Amino acid sequence: MGRRHMLGPPGTLNTITPCAACKLLRRRCAQECPFSPYFSPHEPQKFASVHKVFGASNVSKMLMIIISVDVSVSVSCPMSVSVSDVRVYAS
Repeated sequence: MGRRHMLGPPGTLNTITPCAACKLLRRRCAQECPFSPYFSPHEPQKFASVHKVFGASNVSKMLMIIISVDVSVSVSCPMSVSVSDVRVYAS
C-alpha cells in the first residue's frame, strides 16, 4: 500500500527514507504506512500543516476512509473507454 522513497543513484546502496509524517512523528515508516503515498519526504511542511490542524490520528482515519472508497469505486466502475475512443483523442 505505502510507497517508500529511495534516494541515491541507481546501482548504489539506497537509503530508504521515511515519509514526511513518519519523520515528524519520529517513527519508523512501515511498508504499509498510510501516510507515505500522500506525504513525500521532500515536502515535510505539508504534513506539518495538516497535523497541526487535524492531528495524526484523525488524518490516518480520513486516509483510511479515502482508500476504502477508492477501492470500492474502482471495483464497481467498469472500463468504458474503447480502443476507437483512444485513437480519436490521441490524434
